[in-house]
Amino acid sequence: MKQGSGRRKGIENSETRAQLLACAVQILREEGAGAVTARRLAEQVGLRRHIVHYYFGTIDELFVAVMREEGARSEDMLAEAAKTGDAIDLLWDQIRQSALVILELMRLAVRHPAIASEYKVYTERFRLAMSGIIEIYARSRGIALPATTPATALLLQSAASAIAIEASMGLSLGHDDAETALLGWLKALQPAAEPPAPAG
Repeated sequence: MKQGSGRRKGIENSETRAQLLACAVQILREEGAGAVTARRLAEQVGLRRHIVHYYFGTIDELFVAVMREEGARSEDMLAEAAKTGDAIDLLWDQIRQSALVILELMRLAVRHPAIASEYKVYTERFRLAMSGIIEIYARSRGIALPATTPATALLLQSAASAIAIEASMGLSLGHDDAETALLGWLKALQPAAEPPAPAG
């Protein structure tokens, strides 16, 4: 894939740009990165192909924009989830919903340095947001996590993503039990031990 052309880009908050990004995410989820082309996006949105390049000089730049848009959307959703009593369930659902898109972006990141750099930023921001929710969850219940919040976030993300990816291929063996076990483990953690009273 080509690098940026330096060409003038369309306005970032335009409706057309938002439609192109939404279309790209849909194709990523349903058909994979290889199906995302300027011609395909133009046909889907009802535009001429050069309009796609007006907003995104190259397809690489489009994928970077997708990560930034998805990252902002996920962070907004996670911020709302942190305010609710069922934050862990909402977090699990959010990971599962985004798993197929993330898988496609990860495959691209392995082969394209510009995308890899943005993928690293996106993943770290998402995991930090997840960690924040888990920390709030644990603190509000006074429970002690057996691992750091980033480690717990990684466990949740790995399991939920694997289940979503396998489910898209018709696999389900062990899924329900794994979800019940992992979420049940988090919800059944005991309160942190009170520090011993100072000797009088």
